[in-house]
Amino acid sequence: MAVYTDGLESAPPTNLIRQIYLRSGPEQPPSTPPQVCHHTSHVCSAVFSPDGQYIASASSDGTIQVWDSTTGVLRYPPLHRDLTVFTVAFSLAEDRLISGDILGHVLVWDAATGENLIDIKAHDNWVNTIAFSPDGESIASGSNDHTNVLWDARTGKATARRLLGHTGWVLSVAFSPDGTLLASASDDRTIRIWDTTTGYPVGDPLHEHEFGVMSVSFSPDGTCLASGSIDSAIRIWSVATGEPIGSPLRGHNGIVYSVAFSPEGSCLASASLDETIRIWDVATRSTILGPLKGHTGWLRSVAWSPDGRRIVSGSDDRTVRVWDALTGGVLFTSKGQMRYNDVKEEWAPVDDSSPDGDST
Repeated sequence: MAVYTDGLESAPPTNLIRQIYLRSGPEQPPSTPPQVCHHTSHVCSAVFSPDGQYIASASSDGTIQVWDSTTGVLRYPPLHRDLTVFTVAFSLAEDRLISGDILGHVLVWDAATGENLIDIKAHDNWVNTIAFSPDGESIASGSNDHTNVLWDARTGKATARRLLGHTGWVLSVAFSPDGTLLASASDDRTIRIWDTTTGYPVGDPLHEHEFGVMSVSFSPDGTCLASGSIDSAIRIWSVATGEPIGSPLRGHNGIVYSVAFSPEGSCLASASLDETIRIWDVATRSTILGPLKGHTGWLRSVAWSPDGRRIVSGSDDRTVRVWDALTGGVLFTSKGQMRYNDVKEEWAPVDDSSPDGDST
């Protein structure tokens, strides 16, 4: 007997043929796919959560988005600021998220729910950079007002004197692994190191870059600093002496906007306005992977996963990419689109990490 199926969907639920056919037919996708990471403007910052499960990204579209690092599915709806958000960071305990924006605010969020916990009017100008202390009790912020400030992460109150000394925008801050020092980088061409208890500088400014310093990162053992600059060079510094170690690392053809040590400290990742990422061997000072190409806009951010096996990057091309740190392959690109996989009976992101543009 031939069964014409065109009208089965509209047949009464009690219709036996409808029940038999639809029960044995193909799985129907949910009416609405899950919401995935999708920025509509420059991605200024992207970081992994300490367990590597999530990525937080901040954009000039005015949103902070927290999403699954494998699928891109949002953990909760975007956190809206309706103005440029330059920087975002997780606490090591993963319970909180912080962001800094163009109006000088530092916000503390519940990382699990997206609830805003604290709103600090931290600076009179842009907050370019923020960082959690290793114990999660302090927040450091750096601004276009030329200052750094240390804040109590639970109360939002300043814990030390305003850190004065830079004569240009503060573009990057980083805590030492033990939390006793803070490094700050500025477009005044210097890096400064501060005592986080007193707020006073430690030693003289580090001054070897020819132009402004965009990014600074402590090595995991706290003995070295890495810096990236407008002069397209990367430098490694001794924290103890304040002197550069060896010659600069060169290879990028544009501003080095972001640098980050790998979790075990043997490698360094750098992201540049030349639209590429490079992975460097710290000991030999040579490029061991890259240049990694794929972004079609300036790169603003690069960060490692906790296990050192992945890298996340954010770009002016409005996308976030996740890379295999061993092969340089693209594991995920945020596209804001989902496709239903009939075989797996699930929604999956559409990206360009596979030849046909479908990650499924």
